[in-house]
Amino acid sequence: SYAYPDAATLDPKIKAATSRADVLAILREAYTSATVKKFSEMYGEQLSAEEAWRDVIPCQSAENEAFAHAVCNWGVKRVGHESSGNAPVLGRRLAFLRGACRQFGAHLCDYQSCNLGDASNIFSRESSFFPASSRYILDNQYDAWAGSGMNWVLKDYLLFHLAGCDTFYHEEGNDIYWKPGGNSAGDDFPFGLSPRGRVTESVIKLAREHPDRGHQFTPVAFLLDEAHGYSQESFTPGRFGLDPQLNPAVLTYGAHEDSIRAWFDVAYFPAPETQNEPASAIRQTFVNGIFGDIYDVVVTAPKHADILSTYPVVVAAGDVILTEDWGRAIGAFVDAGGTFVVCADQLLGRGVGHLPVPSMGELAEANVIEWKGPDQGDQSVASNVFRYRPLTVPENAKVLATADGKPVVVSIPKGKGRLIVIAIPHGLGIDRRPTPILPLVLQHVTQGLMPIKVAGDVEWTLNRLDDGGWLVGLLNNRGVIKPQHGVLPTDHHQAQAVTITVPFPVTKSSEWMNRAALSWKSAEKISSTTLTVPAGMVRLIEIHSATP
Repeated sequence: SYAYPDAATLDPKIKAATSRADVLAILREAYTSATVKKFSEMYGEQLSAEEAWRDVIPCQSAENEAFAHAVCNWGVKRVGHESSGNAPVLGRRLAFLRGACRQFGAHLCDYQSCNLGDASNIFSRESSFFPASSRYILDNQYDAWAGSGMNWVLKDYLLFHLAGCDTFYHEEGNDIYWKPGGNSAGDDFPFGLSPRGRVTESVIKLAREHPDRGHQFTPVAFLLDEAHGYSQESFTPGRFGLDPQLNPAVLTYGAHEDSIRAWFDVAYFPAPETQNEPASAIRQTFVNGIFGDIYDVVVTAPKHADILSTYPVVVAAGDVILTEDWGRAIGAFVDAGGTFVVCADQLLGRGVGHLPVPSMGELAEANVIEWKGPDQGDQSVASNVFRYRPLTVPENAKVLATADGKPVVVSIPKGKGRLIVIAIPHGLGIDRRPTPILPLVLQHVTQGLMPIKVAGDVEWTLNRLDDGGWLVGLLNNRGVIKPQHGVLPTDHHQAQAVTITVPFPVTKSSEWMNRAALSWKSAEKISSTTLTVPAGMVRLIEIHSATP
C-alpha cells in the first residue's frame, strides 16, 4: 500500500545524485512523503512518517533485495516477497528478508503468487484472470493446470514457514481453496477443497500439530552496504531498479554488483547452472545449494551494528562504506571471536582504519591458485585469469593461498577472532566472474559451523527448536518438471537418499510429514541416519538429544 512518488519531481533529484547513498536518501524522502500524504488523506488526519509506514507491508517481486532492509529501516513492521516460479533461488531471497527482519525487528510475509512465465494456477471461474477475460485473452493462461503448480506451492509454504513467516497472502484473491468452478458455474460436484485448498490445509495442519518451529539456524551473514541497490532480477537494468540513463555514473552496474552476485552464486551453487535449465517452477526457485540454506544478509545501517554479534562468520560483499561506528563494530566483532572476510578494493570510508588490513603491492596477473588451507589440504587450482595485489603478511598471520608464490589470501589473528583478506579485487577474475578462491574460502570458514551435517542432492534447512531440539528440512527438487502450461508426470526415479549426521546420541527422532520414526546408528558420539526423500517431496526431521 505504499504510494509512488511523482516521477517529474523525483527524476531530477536522482540525476543530481553523486553516490548510491544519495539515491537511497532521495528514495526514502520521496516514498515517505508520498506514503504520509496517502494515509493522512485516507485517515482524515495528519500522520507522522512512523505512523504512515507502520501498517505498510512491502512485498516486491523484482528489486526485492534492493529494498528489503531499507523499508524496514524506514519504519515498516512486516516485509515480504512476491514469491513466484519466475524468481530464481528463493533461499537467497529469504536470506535478505530474514536478515532484514532480524536486524530491524520486523516480521516476515509471504505474498504467494503461483505465476510461472505468462501463466498462473487459478482454481476459480470467478477470478478476474480466468481464460477469455477481456484483460488477458491472447497470450496469458490462468487456470487449474497453468502456472507454477502445487508442488511449488507446498515448498513455498514450507520454506517461508521454516524461515519464520507469520503472514501469508495469495495474489490470486477470490476463493481459490474450494473445488474448481463452484455452484455459479451450474455444476453439481460434491462440496470439497481444490488441489490448492488441500495443500493449504495440509500445511495449516502441520503447523498446528507442531507449533514449535524454532528459529532458523544461519551462522553466516553477508554484509552489504546500506545503499547497495543490488537485485539479481530487475524491471530496469540499474541500481535500485532505476533506469541507469537517469544517472549513468551512479546507477550503472559494475564490480560492486558483480561481487555480490559472485558470492551468492558460490553460496547457492549450483544456482548459476539451474538458472540455465529450461524454465520450470521447481528447479529455478528451489536450489540444492552445496552449503545448505545457512545464510542471512545484513547491511551497514547506522545504529544497527549489534546484529554482528549473532553470527560467527561475516563476509563483505560488494563495495562497503564503513563509518567510524561500523569500523569499530567490525573490529569488536573480530576481537570477540568472529571471522570477517573481505576482498581487496571492497572497503571504503573512515572506519577501515579499525581493521588490520595489510598493505598490498602492485597488480599482478595469474590463472592458478595454490591453496594451503588446513581443511581442504594443499592443492593447485586452475582459475579464470585474475589480477591480485600481493599481500604483506603480518606477524602471526597464516597464508591460506598463494599465486606465483605470492600471498593472495591471509588469515590475520585479532583478539579471539580473525580477519581473512583476499588480495583479488572483489574476488573476481578479469571476466568479472568469481574466482575459485571464493568457494575455497567459504568452505574454509564454514567448517565446523553447522552442528548437523546433511549429505545428499536436496535443499536443506536447519532450525533450532525452542525445546532444545533440531529440525532439519529436506526438499527434493528433482523429478517434478512443471511447465508454464499443463502438467507432466513425476519422475519417481529421482528419489534421493540423504544421510544426516549429528555429533551427539539421538534420544528421540521423528519425521513430521509422514509421522515415521527414524532409526539411528551411533559410533563414538556420532549418530547418523539415512532416509529416502521421494521425488519432489519434503521431509522434516525432528531430532532430540539428552545433552544440550
